[in-house]
Amino acid sequence: MSNVILQNNYKKDGNGGGIYIHTEATNPIVEINDTTFQSNEANFGGGIFIGSKTCETKLENVKVFNNKSLTKSGGGIYAYGNITILGENTEISNNIAKTYGGGMITKNQCTLSSGIISNNVAEKNAGGGIRVDGKITITGGEITGNLAGTTGGGIDYTEGIIYCDNFSIIHDNTASNEGNDLYPPYENCVDWTQDESLKLKKTNVELFKSFKRGIDIDNRATQGMAVTDKYIVFVLWKTNEDETMIAISDKKTGEILNIIDDYCFKHANDMTWDSKRNEIYVLTSSNKIAKFKIDNSNNITDLTYVDCARAYTTIAYLSDIDGFAGKSGKKIYIMDNELHEKNEPLNTPTNLTSQGMGYHKGIIYLCCTEFGTINNYQTIFNNKEKLSNLIYKYDLNGTLVETLYIPNTILAGEIESCAFENDDTLIMSYNVKIDEQNTVSFYKSDVIPPRISKVTDGQIYEEAVKPEIVDKNLKTVVLRKNEENVVNYTVGDSIEEPGNYTLSAEDKMGNKTEMSFTIKEPDPPAFILGDVNNDKIISPTDIMMIKRHIVEIKILTDDELIRGDTNKDNKITGTDLINVKRLSVDL
Repeated sequence: MSNVILQNNYKKDGNGGGIYIHTEATNPIVEINDTTFQSNEANFGGGIFIGSKTCETKLENVKVFNNKSLTKSGGGIYAYGNITILGENTEISNNIAKTYGGGMITKNQCTLSSGIISNNVAEKNAGGGIRVDGKITITGGEITGNLAGTTGGGIDYTEGIIYCDNFSIIHDNTASNEGNDLYPPYENCVDWTQDESLKLKKTNVELFKSFKRGIDIDNRATQGMAVTDKYIVFVLWKTNEDETMIAISDKKTGEILNIIDDYCFKHANDMTWDSKRNEIYVLTSSNKIAKFKIDNSNNITDLTYVDCARAYTTIAYLSDIDGFAGKSGKKIYIMDNELHEKNEPLNTPTNLTSQGMGYHKGIIYLCCTEFGTINNYQTIFNNKEKLSNLIYKYDLNGTLVETLYIPNTILAGEIESCAFENDDTLIMSYNVKIDEQNTVSFYKSDVIPPRISKVTDGQIYEEAVKPEIVDKNLKTVVLRKNEENVVNYTVGDSIEEPGNYTLSAEDKMGNKTEMSFTIKEPDPPAFILGDVNNDKIISPTDIMMIKRHIVEIKILTDDELIRGDTNKDNKITGTDLINVKRLSVDL
């Protein structure tokens, strides 16, 4: 739509005073250029209401001013779908919202690259210029002179995430309570990727299964998860007074097999599976840990409680040592299979909120969420990474090996727990909004790099090697010899030629393993082949010794056999006699 003026329209009980955008099309794109929305009124979205969550709307050189949301949010614009605002002549100004988002409210993805958002008002609530309930990326433009009844005169992103190149473009706004220009304050914004002590590794995830709260399952958050040989078992928690629900789902499909609602573990923080005894452990808010089995009817059986030394917030079964790890405060305690603590605890000095714990082959995986605010668990916050998640990998000595980084640009949500499905794949449970719908969702990630065996990094070999590589998601394998690629190398091929080698293997998630090794030149023989008596020359004496051995007059010793075996067939024959005669002539 271009060069249109929409003004003085009024929807008493509807949305989108100037225009209501809604379509059932798949991934529709709506472009509005050089158009004015002026003096329109509606309950939501006085000027523009974008009702399709999948809709991509682009506003370029558009003027939205003097519009009003009569009872609700989005004085100028209310956007459920993605919206892009650009054009130097774009102006969103003098709009009024009764509640949130005087200039606009965005519920999904918003990109602002130019234009001005000014003199808008959120009368009762937050976000005079913009209220962000999704994600907003600001690369240009100006946000000034806006007013909010509570917080965030320029922008309020209490329920959202903001990315901004230059915060100076947000200025001279006013809020009655806090955050004249921006709320929450964008402080302590550490760039985690520059912190070498974290040993950060960016990690991608893939959605496995999602349950809409209040639709597919009860309207509850998940608080813990255990992955068994057959099931994904997870807690559904509401309050300490409500019965804790236990959901049992199929490990292969994710489909829920049963939801059990007649047990109350209070605030059930985390879960784990004891694979040796086929028992599931559930942390409660006390010093007691519940454990149970699942019978063939997908019901809980053999429920008992175990007294522990303290209340833990996370737990994991350590399969290779038949014990447990539990976190309390900033320390991880290693326990035996009866939950008795052993040795000194491991220190884990993270400032984030610890959520859950997994374990795989000597490594503890500690899941943590950045909430972007002070809470009972973190006193330092980093709004740049709000709803980003870190998974710290500690060995059993408490040494940080690596940190898996799931940024909010990939997945913004609250990780709750993690457990391994197999030797490669980590399953993570999340409380996350998908298309403005609260969900309990499960994601997978291949976090284990390819495993190279039959060669050792830095080793020098005197004979051929045949490396093996194991990874179910293997993508590429490259063998380099003396800094040049070996053409047509295939895993399992024998590597025989002398040289300096580097073998690299990478899986589909970008995990990479590299081994460097050397096959050395064979040492020169310590004797002259054909010099049977080892007198450093080949002479008639050597010929005679071979003849006498052949006719069994005098059998050669083992060393003499080696020196006389010219064709390396492990025996002395007429062929060797002929070869020695020739060698004696050559010499």
